[in-house]
Amino acid sequence: MFTYSFTKNANLCRLQAELLGLGLTNILNIYANGTIIDINFSSELSSDQQAILTTAVTNHVKVTSQETINKIIISAADYGSKIIKDFGTRNVLAGKTEDQIDVIFDGNSDLIRIAIALLSGSLKYARRKVQAMNPDGVGITEADKTWLIDQLNLYLGNP
Repeated sequence: MFTYSFTKNANLCRLQAELLGLGLTNILNIYANGTIIDINFSSELSSDQQAILTTAVTNHVKVTSQETINKIIISAADYGSKIIKDFGTRNVLAGKTEDQIDVIFDGNSDLIRIAIALLSGSLKYARRKVQAMNPDGVGITEADKTWLIDQLNLYLGNP
């Protein structure tokens, strides 16, 4: 693990999204203690990547306006809705019958919580709930669980 430290007021979720958008995809995690930010990477950054990182952190502006936060939540909720639609499409293409699809939600409070989290943009909560799921092999298979986690990681980055 390689750590790069900066002094900056930051919105860590937004900063991570900005860094991922710049191609710095090997981020393990970002921590802050007051204004000290530690960004941990799985491997050492090249000099070009270090320059990108330094510029991105320098240019980062902490999000404070309600309008901007609303946009972030709406974006996450839209992505969560897309996951639900894609999951339904996967089930139909896999040949699941309507009765088999009904089993997915009937009495499965974890899946209902996950669906609500996806629709509300609470993607980190949804990922934690999916990771904790025990697939029953009927409604949810191990492949479904893996696919859901992969889709969430595409948006959130790896934990």
